[in-house]
Amino acid sequence: MTFTVASYNILADGYINAAWYPGIDPQFLDPAHRHPALLARIAQLAADVVCLQEIESDVYWLLAEHLASRGYEGKYAGKGAGKADGCATFARVAAVPFRTVRILHYADGSGTQPHSGNVALVTAVEQAGRQVAIANTHLKWDPPGTPPAKQLGLRQMRELLDARAGLAPGCASWIICGDLNVTAQSSVVQALQTADLADAYGGRPELASCVANGKAKRIDYLFHTADLRARPMDVPAIHDQTLLPSRKEPSDHLPITAEFDWNLET
Repeated sequence: MTFTVASYNILADGYINAAWYPGIDPQFLDPAHRHPALLARIAQLAADVVCLQEIESDVYWLLAEHLASRGYEGKYAGKGAGKADGCATFARVAAVPFRTVRILHYADGSGTQPHSGNVALVTAVEQAGRQVAIANTHLKWDPPGTPPAKQLGLRQMRELLDARAGLAPGCASWIICGDLNVTAQSSVVQALQTADLADAYGGRPELASCVANGKAKRIDYLFHTADLRARPMDVPAIHDQTLLPSRKEPSDHLPITAEFDWNLET
């Protein structure tokens, strides 16, 4: 029996500055347009589990009301450090009910470096009599060339990987997803692979999920343990000149989705 998981950075309203989106029609940055478009886009995914990043509390409650009629229940984890957004996970509870919910507030500050406020929302859901822990996170962006020892995103991912046993006791099956703010060649991805997690889109290097600094790239991921098999869904093709948000895409990221089933050979 299969189940689908989607990950989507929906672009927090508080992070929108028109100057950062040259060439974008202002209406596509306006919450009056974006909020209804996001509701429709997320419902269109029809995934059993939907993991969202950069979601503010007012949008969470709007979505929770909208998706409840479709059989979804939601969980929310707000960032710290004065940030207005966070992560939210919605599950179609008739198919994949929630069993546990934990929030990891990354302890990434050191010395004079303040805490980022970033979090991981970890929910264990049950599917076909088995439990799988789903970590939904948005890692801190590190400027290109930052040494690994100083990368906050890498520090956060290592903390998440090390904390798994305490976040979902007895759960051996994991999906770690979200906006990791790195490309496939990064130390963050290497850490996940070293921990024996596979990238659901690892065989699709041509796919991009956003356009950052004029370059189409994939910085959104669905990693999973070997006892799960993943079939990644197609993502709309974008290129360096693609303008996001747009009429069809209400965020500056595209959602990614994979169908999972149990690998009975493990």
